[in-house]
Amino acid sequence: MGRPKRMRDLLGVLKDKVSLIKASLILTTSSAAATSFQVAVLRATTHNPIDPPPEYVLDDVLALGCYHRPTASAVVDAILRRLHRTQSAFVALKCLLTLHHILRRGSPLLKAQFSHHHHHLLNLSNFRDNSDSDTVELSKWGRWAPDSLHYQRISMVYEVMKLVGEDYRITLREIFNRVTEFGEKVIEELSNEEAEELLSDLKRLEDCKEKVFLMFLNKKKSDGTWDSIAQLRRDVQAAKQRTESLSLVAFQGSGLARFDGPPPSAESRSVIPRGKRWLDVQWNHVAVNNGP
Repeated sequence: MGRPKRMRDLLGVLKDKVSLIKASLILTTSSAAATSFQVAVLRATTHNPIDPPPEYVLDDVLALGCYHRPTASAVVDAILRRLHRTQSAFVALKCLLTLHHILRRGSPLLKAQFSHHHHHLLNLSNFRDNSDSDTVELSKWGRWAPDSLHYQRISMVYEVMKLVGEDYRITLREIFNRVTEFGEKVIEELSNEEAEELLSDLKRLEDCKEKVFLMFLNKKKSDGTWDSIAQLRRDVQAAKQRTESLSLVAFQGSGLARFDGPPPSAESRSVIPRGKRWLDVQWNHVAVNNGP
């Protein structure tokens, strides 16, 4: 499947050393403000297969984007460029962890630069490190498609799960608050297009349910939210069906003449008022009695 693990780790250390030396040489001959971010990003995204980026190293990356927009942009560009150039699952995961910390703890300048990039830059659907069985499995974590939780024994994967678990709880709470805002009046006022869009979003949420339970093993803690999502979907579906039924009845009855009283006698006839245009009056058939 690839080179032995010890050789892989040794080559990773050498790559990190060469990259840091190169960045340091550039730093001594160029503007410190223009190149210090490269050193900080390299230190946060090493080939070390065991540990996640240290807190103080991440703080250095975050500090670079606090005050100057060009530096903040350069930091985000450097991380994304390293993410897409690397063939190492360890480096890719550390890039993703660093980006996560930017979104969670970074300055508004850093977050703004990240939001300016297209979402496809985080598309790792084709990423795969075939060095050995561990990197193949870690590649799935980079794509967020792991088959098992066994690799949480690796501290870096454990860090990923801890951060994602915190995000999951926050997101679940926000979803619950949103779902409970939908009362009967709001649901009934939804247009057909809005109801369709909401049903599609609710289905996407429910499709994630089983995998979320497997990943976080906290079904009991989240049952209330998932029950609320399911109930909202049923309520919206019922309201949509009522609206469609009423529209069908209105359409079927729109061309029929309706009388509250008994039907007109043989001496009666329906006439159309002359000298009036269709849009001048609310049109109805008028029963005129020609009797004595």
